Amino acid sequence: MDVPTNNQAHWKKIEISLYSVPWFFLALNLQSQNQDFTTSYDVWTKAKKVYSNDVHHFYGVLTSLMNIKLKNMDMQTYFGKLDRLIVEYSTLMPFTIDAKTFYKQHKQFFMVVALAGLTLDLEATRNQILLNPMVPTYNLVS
Repeated sequence: MDVPTNNQAHWKKIEISLYSVPWFFLALNLQSQNQDFTTSYDVWTKAKKVYSNDVHHFYGVLTSLMNIKLKNMDMQTYFGKLDRLIVEYSTLMPFTIDAKTFYKQHKQFFMVVALAGLTLDLEATRNQILLNPMVPTYNLVS
């Protein structure tokens, strides 16, 4: 949309204000990957692609399942968190009798397991894979 010349300064101020909002919500390790965007629309579009990615969500659930410990919480809180993670896992990986769907889930599961097991020095590689709209299969990466 073209903005009339007499309104451009006003809209540029608004754009700069809007552009700063996503930075408050981005994790520090993701900010460097988004610093080349020039508009808030670009940042939000990229964030939408990343965070609506089921594999990204699945990675979060799987790592939480792998790392949940009873330490510093009572049994009721521990089981409540575990129950929530199990429900999230079941939502992301529902039972299926369709072989094609099962194969897709199978590929996603083992790719996420592989990513979750990477050490901190490979965090940039893990983030690069998770930030892609199309996450590669385990066979392709290995």
